[in-house]
Amino acid sequence: MESAGYYTNSKIAEFTGEDAKEIPADAVILAIGAKPAIELALEAGTKTDERGIEVDNYMKTSEEDVYAAGDVINAVSAITGDYFPGRLGGNAVVQANVAAINAIGGNRIYPGVVNPSATKVFELSFGMAGLAEKYLKGRGIRYLISHGETTSIYSMLPGSKLVKSKLIFKEDDLTLIRAQAVGDTNLAGHVDEMAEAILKKSTLCDILSFHYSTHPELPPPAQSQCMGKCC
Repeated sequence: MESAGYYTNSKIAEFTGEDAKEIPADAVILAIGAKPAIELALEAGTKTDERGIEVDNYMKTSEEDVYAAGDVINAVSAITGDYFPGRLGGNAVVQANVAAINAIGGNRIYPGVVNPSATKVFELSFGMAGLAEKYLKGRGIRYLISHGETTSIYSMLPGSKLVKSKLIFKEDDLTLIRAQAVGDTNLAGHVDEMAEAILKKSTLCDILSFHYSTHPELPPPAQSQCMGKCC
């Protein structure tokens, strides 16, 4: 029997003990996506499509004084304005806040999703926000990539761990449209900061000017170089 591991670009044909590639498992988890539960909206005649309930930038539906938020809406990207899946808890909380404020007479605008997310597998953390390369290539968006390395704490201290990052900028104006990182440390704060940078359409120059705290036993200061037409 073959040992368990990671299999990328592969599909499961069936679950059977007779297949040529047998992988032992105590449990099988299927993560195949989700569909919005929009039956109530359909019955009410609210404007929807297969991706969810349509809302405007104020989270208002096609029905007067009716707002929607969370997994049931047809979300759009804050970067392109096109449909973009955004069924994440963090998105739902912000959308709900905007909807609640506007429902009682406010005038808050929801900018769209950038999908900041972070997870941890054993000792390794992953985080990302923005548009993936596959999406950018499919839309014909030209971009530039920057790779970086730092450490979880100051590198001269014991216990310092490597952290790798990747930033993607639009080629024409160097606005940040993607950030991702991996390392043996808590990356959630870094991802959140980059998500805000994407929402605010920060450029490479803006990022090089960010202010941050430093301490030897906390994340180290960013080290960057002046790049090309930016500076």
